[in-house]
Amino acid sequence: GIVSSSDLENRTGEALAEALEAIEDFNSAVARMNDTIDDMLLDAHAIDALTVDGDAPFVPNDLVELIEQLRDKIDETILDVRRIIEGDIPWGEETSFVVLWVGDETVYLGESIVGGGYVLLSGVFVSGQTVIVDMDSAALIEATTGAGGRFAFAFTVPVDETWLGPHTLTASTEGPNGTVTSDPVEITILLVPTALTLAADETLLAFDESVNLVATLRDVDGAALPGFECSLVLDGNAEPFLTDDQGNAFWSWTGEELGYGTHSVSALFAGALPYAPSSSEAITIVVDIPTNITLTLFSDRVAPKNYVVGEGRLLANGSEPMQGREVSLRVDGVFIQYVTTYADGTFAFTIDTENMAKGAHTLRVSFDLREQVWRYSEAEATFVILTRG
Repeated sequence: GIVSSSDLENRTGEALAEALEAIEDFNSAVARMNDTIDDMLLDAHAIDALTVDGDAPFVPNDLVELIEQLRDKIDETILDVRRIIEGDIPWGEETSFVVLWVGDETVYLGESIVGGGYVLLSGVFVSGQTVIVDMDSAALIEATTGAGGRFAFAFTVPVDETWLGPHTLTASTEGPNGTVTSDPVEITILLVPTALTLAADETLLAFDESVNLVATLRDVDGAALPGFECSLVLDGNAEPFLTDDQGNAFWSWTGEELGYGTHSVSALFAGALPYAPSSSEAITIVVDIPTNITLTLFSDRVAPKNYVVGEGRLLANGSEPMQGREVSLRVDGVFIQYVTTYADGTFAFTIDTENMAKGAHTLRVSFDLREQVWRYSEAEATFVILTRG
């Protein structure tokens, strides 16, 4: 109908009416497509606005940008139709072509190459025409055109690594003047991407505490991959494991089993056809002895050029005194001195304020000089140097 709309000035009567009706039908189709895109944009903005517990789980995304690209495609179509009507695109009894499209330019092993196209011979869309779809110049599949010269096909890619990589598709058919071939379409066949995640419920442990880990193997669509061999790597030592029916594997360790210090754990999937390899991010788990510091000032109001006097206590596991340990004193982030704990874990100090400004200050005591087995701890207190008068 659009083709018949070309050369409008030479059409009269019923032929002119049919041509104008075809143009109106096209304009109505464009309007409907634009309305659909408008509705899709409303839905996309609604998705962006969704919140769960104050978070926007679907942001950021490319929904709006992708939908707007549909509008660009409509504009391209309108331009092509205008060129046909104005005669810039030749279309007559001598015109023959094959159009080929594919649903996705990226296909995974075991999935289907889905596509189709149109056949026009001598200016007419032909039904019942045999079309050969080639890949890399070798026949891939046959299709037959239906109404409007349309054809469609689907070819399942074998689970064979020799199919991996880029390929070129063409479609051809025999026309009245010889073979008519489409423009080439490039596709790439890939392994199915996978995602291997590893999660731990704790990363800082005391000797008698435990950590639970779960590894999860999923494909690109989020489907579980059960029964696949992976490896758990703990401090450089790999141990194989199999995913269960849900694509998971579980571990539980105590701090005692891991031992004091810093540990690194990750998971690896070496890949198995048709799936690509993947690995999790490394998780750092620290096993040490908890410590805590208390800090008390004899007075939080100090006369000028007097001393800040106080005491504190350093304990392990909440109750065990730590003797002979040095703790650091800092005022407003500036190091002042180290003090040493007594047999009962207590320490005492005096700090000269002669060179300190009047007003409020923050004193922080921290357990810095410690072996890896001990956990860092600190405490803070504020004091005010008064102004005379």
